[in-house]
Amino acid sequence: MNLVTFKRTICLALLTAFMSGRIIAAPPLTPESYVTIDLSAQAVTVEGIYQRLVRLQKSPYDDEDQLRVGQLVQSEVGLIFQEYGVTQTEFLKYGAQHESEINQWLQENPSAAREYDALEQRRTSLSTQIRAIKE
Repeated sequence: MNLVTFKRTICLALLTAFMSGRIIAAPPLTPESYVTIDLSAQAVTVEGIYQRLVRLQKSPYDDEDQLRVGQLVQSEVGLIFQEYGVTQTEFLKYGAQHESEINQWLQENPSAAREYDALEQRRTSLSTQIRAIKE
């Protein structure tokens, strides 16, 4: 995982977190827990993109259905933060303040870095397919 991909990942996490609302709780984060939460949130987000694609293929003009899928994904991402007992604000602050430690942990745990890469590839592929349908 390169720095550009990691920064995109952080941006996606920020966007997802802000869209999901604030959750209660706040244990200390570690690079490992940060990555675990982030990968979980991204996996849900990518699955949501896939669901949007499937529904878009069936009903390309059903904007309300697309909105419902987006809201469902936001709710699921919010539940991930709640499950791990961390607020989205704390998650975002930790990511910004501990970027080097997170990068170091990813270098020491290449399987997690590969998960990020796989999610990014799937997101890109699905997004390309959605754009093609909408054009």
